[in-house]
Formats: sequence, C-alpha cells, structure tokens
Amino acid sequence: MPEDADASPAASAGASAAASAAATGRHHLVTALAANGASAVVKLAAFFVTGASVLLSEGLHSVADCGNQAALLLGHRRSSASPSALHPLGRGRARYLWAFLVAVVVFGGSAVGSFIEATHRLLNPGHHPHVGVTLAALAFAAVIEGVSFGSLVRAANAGRRPGERWYGFISRSRDPDFPVLLIEDVSDLVGLAVALIGTVLGELTGAAVLDAVASYLIAGLLAANAVFLAREMSSLVLGEAPDDAVAEAVLTAVAADDEPWRASTVQAVHLGPDELLIIVGLSPGPDRGPECAGDESLDGLRRAGRRAAGAAPMRARVLFEIDPPPPPRAQEPS
Repeated sequence: MPEDADASPAASAGASAAASAAATGRHHLVTALAANGASAVVKLAAFFVTGASVLLSEGLHSVADCGNQAALLLGHRRSSASPSALHPLGRGRARYLWAFLVAVVVFGGSAVGSFIEATHRLLNPGHHPHVGVTLAALAFAAVIEGVSFGSLVRAANAGRRPGERWYGFISRSRDPDFPVLLIEDVSDLVGLAVALIGTVLGELTGAAVLDAVASYLIAGLLAANAVFLAREMSSLVLGEAPDDAVAEAVLTAVAADDEPWRASTVQAVHLGPDELLIIVGLSPGPDRGPECAGDESLDGLRRAGRRAAGAAPMRARVLFEIDPPPPPRAQEPS
C-alpha cells in the first residue's frame, strides 16, 4: 500500500529543504563553472604563447572540470522531470549517472590527453621561452581556484558532522555535487602546485625534461580522480541506502501502541539525492488477527505512512509490505 509523502506537513517541509539544497548545489556548480572557465582560458592562452607542456595539461584539467560542472547541471535538469509511464519513480538518479559519465569520460579523457602531451615533450625536450608568462598564468589560476575552494569548504562544513573527516563526509554524501566539486578543487590546487614546482625547477636547473615529468604527474592525478569518482558514483547509480539513523527514525515513527500493526523492518534506498523510497515491513500487533484487514487497519496504515514520510529528512515515497496474520491455532481435543 503506497502512502503519499506529500500528505504530511513534515514531509512537505522535507521536500522544501530538498529543493533548497538542490538550488544551493546548482549555485555552487555555476560558480565553479565560471571559475574553471576563466582558469582554462588563461592556461590555454598562455600555452599557445609559451608552448609549456604543464600549461596544456593544466588547461585540459580545467576543461575537464568545466565539462564536469556542465554535466552535473544537466543532471539537475534531467532529474527534475516528472514521473512518466516509462519512469514511474521519476529520474532522480540522472544526477548520479551524469556524474559517473563525467568521471569516466571527461576526467579519463583529459588524463589520456595529458599523458600523450607529456610523452611528446619527453621525446622532444626543449627550453620554452616566456617562463614569466607561464608562472603568471599558473598563479592567476591558483588565486581563482583557491577562492572557489574556500567558498566550497565553508558551504560543505554546514553538512559535516562534528569531528567528521573529509573522506567520511564524501563517502557518506548521497548528493554528488559537493563531493565531486571538492575532489575537483583539491586536485586543481595540487596540479597547480606540481606545475609551478616543475616550471621553477626546470628554469633553475635547465632540465627541460621536468616539464614532461610535471605533466605526467598531472595526468596521474586526473586518472586517480577518474577512478575514485567512478567508484563513488557507480555505487550511487546502483542505489545506496540512507544513513542508519533514517531507518531508525522511520521505524520509531511507524511504531505506536494503539496501532493494529507492528513495524518489523525498514528498507530505504535513494531514488536521487533528495528523494527516498522507503519500504516498511508490517506484521499484526499483539492479539491482532484477521480483523487487521478492516477499516481500523486502513486508518492505521494511513497514519503510519504519514509518520514515516514525516520522519524522513527529505521527500519520501512510503510503501508497506504486510505479512499475513498467522493462522489460528487448532484447538486440542479435550
């Protein structure tokens, strides 16, 4: 028996909170897209002036980030489509799918491009003029991406538990926006540091091969991003359960001494970052028998469904799986 999550004020509040979180995620994606777009233009323009391999690798890195944000924004749009006959539970997981494709295609492709460029420079080493242009472009990108990273960390801290490590926060999150953006920004700053160090050391020592070495390291960083994000996003595409606290809250909300049913199990899975499918297993309560199929039972199920939807921290679709009452015992012959 399905119970509409919108039937309770608490569930409506959860849906409003989920819509607000989605709007916040879109804002951060647009901001990151603008920052990475500016960074990509500066790096690639400087590459055409200097021919420095690290600038091309870092430019591809920023292009990959831009593709990532564009794909995640497309995922937001796709996931907001209304349920249809083909997709009766909606398309909330579209955000996970696009994040997974970004990890494999965009980051993976950029890693391959950086690796090819590094190999070319290794086989054809040469001193690049205009080192000052290279350093200025990398420093400009570091300022832009550092400001973006600081803003993102402040926003993400609001969702972190006290004392929670960043890896735990990323693994726990069911919203792909913050984890993906955090991984991106950290890798951006690390990649810029590698590029700056490689450029400075190459200039000081005269070893042109250091440019190719730095590009190899950036390619490895992009490949590591692709593997990590693909693993995290594929798990979300397959469907992850919410925190254990959600199941406990739903189980507590459904249980009530005056109801004819007793909640025995709760199974929940994310249909998207801000929507849950909750299946509650019910069995007849103490001293309850076949009369549980009457109007009293239906009223009890409606009340339990509203409480279950209200206990979820986001929009929820609640289904009940009802165990039939045990057959009456046969009387022993006297």
